[in-house]
Amino acid sequence: MKMHVIRWAAIGLMILSLVFLVSSPALAEIIELPLDQSAAGEPWAEENWILIPGEEALQDERVLAFGTAQTKVLKYDRDSRTWAPTEKEAAVSKFDWHIYEDPSISVRCEFASLIPAYKAKQIQSSVTYIRVANASQVRSAMSFDTYRKGGYVEAADLAKHKNAVAAVNGDFFKYHGKVGYVLRQGEFYRNKLNGKRDVLFIDGEGNFSAIYGASEEDGDAYMAALPEGKTIVNTFTLGPVLAENGEARIISETSVAKSGEFQWKYAQQRVAVVQTGPLEYAIVEAYGKTDGSMGMTIQEFADYIAYLFPDCVMAYNLDGGGSTNVVLKGERIHTTPGHRQISDILYFASAWREE
Repeated sequence: MKMHVIRWAAIGLMILSLVFLVSSPALAEIIELPLDQSAAGEPWAEENWILIPGEEALQDERVLAFGTAQTKVLKYDRDSRTWAPTEKEAAVSKFDWHIYEDPSISVRCEFASLIPAYKAKQIQSSVTYIRVANASQVRSAMSFDTYRKGGYVEAADLAKHKNAVAAVNGDFFKYHGKVGYVLRQGEFYRNKLNGKRDVLFIDGEGNFSAIYGASEEDGDAYMAALPEGKTIVNTFTLGPVLAENGEARIISETSVAKSGEFQWKYAQQRVAVVQTGPLEYAIVEAYGKTDGSMGMTIQEFADYIAYLFPDCVMAYNLDGGGSTNVVLKGERIHTTPGHRQISDILYFASAWREE
């Protein structure tokens, strides 16, 4: 009888040991993602996200780490170029919180309302906050996984294909004229700069830098002057840079505005990527309509981002209008009338692996 009890006790201990080994954090790790390989798994799947409506978000510690669930509706003063809270302190907007978190990445999306001074209607804005464990999680992808083949795809399909936790459209580099300095996932493709656009450089440490109004010579000189050991992983050519070191730029003075290539004076749907700190980023979108009847000018957008992130490293304007695509959970967060398929995305991947 005694031996029988000992035998079953031993079996029980073995089972408990196996359970512990399977669930042990030691068998899971944060890895460096290869440049040429998509992230594994499906972090965008519905069961991996948490949806917390309204006040319930206040009870979630992960949300509290970013701030409270309520925010002030902001009004824009064109004369002073500033955003400020309206008299209504909170809860005018509808808030839906979409959160994804694993040991390698944290993503939270917040919706708020904006009121430019000369517009009667509120504009919805989304701000997606992102933190990653290593710079390899800041990635790009192109339609059909190739530079050589033209054609465009739905942003959500491309994000799912790459298992992106969060994604935003890029600069439409396969589009008209093929202008730009194109380096994606460490591979150089093209230097066809015309001095009219700002180039965003994302280096191997995940940090942003830029050349304003870059020419071909500027692009070559920038790369040649990189310190030993520093690499550039991705570039985007559209712009302009909206804010740097927390200061909004005066858009009318930028080469983008002076070139006349962009509808910078007019209300449009806008989208930008922001580096807010080391391995910390944000995607900011101002909802609009493709006919220009709703949205923001680029100056309003730059001022708004500087208000949101007074200590930001850099904010860079991406292809707005119908190209605007912010993707979470494998789905676009807005269904914009007349939206376009796109050629590329900037995305943020999970690097959490369980063996």
